[in-house]
Amino acid sequence: MGNEKNSRIPREQLLRWLDSGDMQLRQEHPGQESVHLIKLPKTEDIDYIYGLSGGIALRGVLYFCGVYFHSSKTLRLANFIFQETIDGLTPEECADPRQLAQMLTDQVNAAVEAMIGDDRTRLGIEEVTSPELQLELDRYLKFGARQDAAHSFLSRSKPDGRFRSSYETRYWKEDALLAYFSNSKQYVCAEAERYIQSQKEKLLAEFIKTDALLAEYARITEDPGNDLHRIRSITEAVQDYGTSVVTVTVQDQRSTMTLQLPADSLAGYRDHVDWAAIGVEDRLRFWQAFGLRFLEMADISQIGFGGRVLYKVPVEQVQGTSAHHTMGGMDL
Repeated sequence: MGNEKNSRIPREQLLRWLDSGDMQLRQEHPGQESVHLIKLPKTEDIDYIYGLSGGIALRGVLYFCGVYFHSSKTLRLANFIFQETIDGLTPEECADPRQLAQMLTDQVNAAVEAMIGDDRTRLGIEEVTSPELQLELDRYLKFGARQDAAHSFLSRSKPDGRFRSSYETRYWKEDALLAYFSNSKQYVCAEAERYIQSQKEKLLAEFIKTDALLAEYARITEDPGNDLHRIRSITEAVQDYGTSVVTVTVQDQRSTMTLQLPADSLAGYRDHVDWAAIGVEDRLRFWQAFGLRFLEMADISQIGFGGRVLYKVPVEQVQGTSAHHTMGGMDL
């Protein structure tokens, strides 16, 4: 183990070589694989580093190992071959293209959000005219906002209403990658500005979606008779009981019955209980009492476990209960 360590090149020695005029760095140890590095200039400021033979390459084939920038004295894209050869490389030096793409995505989104803030007037447009964006926006206003508001309400995570940029990059072109390495702040600012100018309608649509989400969330929270209040209360009442069987009382204006159900069959965003969770005998009894239909969450008036009442429907939710229910404002 110690000999293997001795065959590796310290980072400080590597950096001295990268700044020198020598094109090759070779290090040999008796009985061990040699280390042979070569740097080839890409530009006056940039060198590409390759490995040759002795544990880095096989049969004289060159393997790309990293990029070095003389002006900033920074090493980037040190791949796993290089990492096995050099001691003391930093995480930033070893970041791969996928990690860098995520880093750029985060930085550009932060820059876009800082440039726009929560002020849509900075976009300089007042309407969405793209047919594709109009269709997407229409679907969200009709369905998506209600779904997102419902999930936020059930998880008690109130939407903050802040503008969020959705810039994303997955693949790097060589010139873009080198430009980012050479001056990351300048590249991020330029990319953020380019994104804003090319995606103004998309960004405006995000503001409109946020308006719709906040309106739907407010409508749910301000209506205690909305079934989502009942669903959230039930979920929170049974969430710690897992697959334990609880006693459920269901009722409508004509019938009442109790049955045994797994606690986890009642939790989460659902309008009815899955038939698979209900035993055959209980299922038949339910159909006889309530008709051939689903056991809806709005039918549940009480849940108990071990002689304790875990949940009991509030009075305001009993009033107005009917055979037809809405979840988050959407007919079910």
